[in-house]
Amino acid sequence: MLELREFGVSIETGDGTASVRGSFLMNGTGLTFPLVRFAQSSGVSILQNIVVAKLCKNGDGVVGAVGFDRMNGEVVAFQAKSTVLTTGGAGQIYSRTDTPVGTTGEGYAMAYEAGARLIDMEFVQFFPFGLVEPGLPMFLFNPGIVEMGRLVNSQDKEFLREAGYSPGRDFVQHRDTLSKLICTEIHEGRGDQDAVLLDLKKPKETQYSLSMLGEFKEIKQKWLSKLDLTKQRLHIAPLVHYFMGGIEIDENGATNVPSLFAAGEVTGGVDGANRLGGNALTNTIVFGTRAGRSAAEYAKSSPRFTPLDSSGRELDGYLSELRRTPSAGSRPREIRRRLQKMMVKHVGAIRTGETIENAFECLRELRNDLSRTYASNHWEAGEALEVEAMITVSEIVTRCASERMESRGAHYRLDHPEENTDWLKNIVVERVGREMRICTRKTIAKSSSG
Repeated sequence: MLELREFGVSIETGDGTASVRGSFLMNGTGLTFPLVRFAQSSGVSILQNIVVAKLCKNGDGVVGAVGFDRMNGEVVAFQAKSTVLTTGGAGQIYSRTDTPVGTTGEGYAMAYEAGARLIDMEFVQFFPFGLVEPGLPMFLFNPGIVEMGRLVNSQDKEFLREAGYSPGRDFVQHRDTLSKLICTEIHEGRGDQDAVLLDLKKPKETQYSLSMLGEFKEIKQKWLSKLDLTKQRLHIAPLVHYFMGGIEIDENGATNVPSLFAAGEVTGGVDGANRLGGNALTNTIVFGTRAGRSAAEYAKSSPRFTPLDSSGRELDGYLSELRRTPSAGSRPREIRRRLQKMMVKHVGAIRTGETIENAFECLRELRNDLSRTYASNHWEAGEALEVEAMITVSEIVTRCASERMESRGAHYRLDHPEENTDWLKNIVVERVGREMRICTRKTIAKSSSG
């Protein structure tokens, strides 16, 4: 069943909901809740459990989108004079991440399929101090809490201090360096369960940790109450935190595809090769406002809605195929888990030409397995669509990491460990026909490595 709804602006948000007739950003609860309340009071329609699968085109421009309702399986089409993507990043292509479960990169994939240019996709930021304790949820440790204890490798050496770094003092300027040092310990065999260890048996009081005592007690009570920290050390490893790369936009959030706009983490070029903490919220506020305003002006200037292409019927057919009689293929969730583990192992905070080639081989196998997958219900069909986008984005990240023969910012190549001034370039990804085209473009941006 194809349901057609007409709106001025269509928006896909990071938690899988679609909103229309306005623009708001789902990035941090301090912003999310007030913006949702304002949007609702302004008459914005918010559709829950809608998976937007593809942008529709007529000629060169985007004229809407198609998706389906995860609750009843019905295909839904949106006609739009202008469309804004605010889908966030793709942290979920990695198994170790602090990003929401819905951050699976559909915005990148849909924009790429629609002909939008993506830039800087090799620059994936890792937060160095992530809890990866088996049986517990992953979350970020404040560097002040890490400073309270001893961060050691499997040989009980405080490797960061031996390298001249303090988790608290150097965190703001050197997130990428601290992540690289931790991953080096793991890569060279001095880790424990693919992690390093945080010893909090005798918490220290330093200028960086005194203010953390209250937060530490709260974390102990809420998450670590079943652990005896006088005997047990915690497993710590970098978590994927933010994508610096994304859809290329101008100062008003417009892409190279007519009537398609974007804002927030789904965009690239705002931060460069690295990012300081807090910049992401500024990014969403500034470019969310500009993109929403520009999209509204664009919609007002368009005299009428443009008919959609055949994407709705194609999606309906694809969903019917997914729900076919179960085969010997893998389930979407299984493919997702394999992809996530592979990306951490081969295209993580430390990369080499060899690991990147291994990633390409794994991606070919995963895409082949995805072609044989099936969905037993509507929710699982949505998972299949998410995994398809995740594989596309993973391939883009891997291709860009393979192309950049240097280390810069959040991108570290063990086989090319230094910055190279010849690589003061953006890597640009674009779909041409059915092929993924990679090219470089010179930039005057300064190095941002820490």
